[in-house]
Amino acid sequence: MTHTNHRQGTVESLKGDWVVQMRRAKGINDQNASPKLKKFLELSLKYDPVGAGCSKIGNTLTLGWQKFMDDVGNIEDSHNAHIVFDSADKVAKFLKDLVQADLGLSVIVSGLHDDIDHMCRQAGTRRHTVQYSLGVWGKTGLLPHAKILEITTMCGHGTIPFNLVRRMARAVQDGALSLEQAAERLGKPCVCGVFNTRRAQTLLQEYIACSGE
Repeated sequence: MTHTNHRQGTVESLKGDWVVQMRRAKGINDQNASPKLKKFLELSLKYDPVGAGCSKIGNTLTLGWQKFMDDVGNIEDSHNAHIVFDSADKVAKFLKDLVQADLGLSVIVSGLHDDIDHMCRQAGTRRHTVQYSLGVWGKTGLLPHAKILEITTMCGHGTIPFNLVRRMARAVQDGALSLEQAAERLGKPCVCGVFNTRRAQTLLQEYIACSGE
């Protein structure tokens, strides 16, 4: 999915940032899709996911895991679910479970392509399609600090303002919020739930160190 395809950062940083999505295709495999999406979420819980979300429902930061999973399983038009992980090892094990479960819906993994290819082969399948982001073009000098972009691009629909990152950094620096609290506040506007709060804590700390916040 293109909205999880523009995350920025070093290879080392992105090794801790993975999104796995399951979605139905309208008119093709949308019959009884919601219980399958709930099963997808249930399988993920074995591997300590960072969070999850669905564009029509919201995310686990605002709803909590149980209500979110119940809503995905019960709402008739639930059409996708996203889960965020912080390690390739967790994703690899999760993909093996998904291959075995054979739920019949499409699975999309966003992350480092070579690693994803290896994970798929380990799970007994192979990737079908690859999408690349060509980055940002134009007057890039007008963009904010690179560390801010690494945080905001974890929400592919752009619902996290640059100034909110600056404000959260100042709150951490002043002792008003912990890194964990600040990262959760940043992630709440990301309705799809693809924001990685664990990675955001590290990135906030790096931004404070290099920006003088």
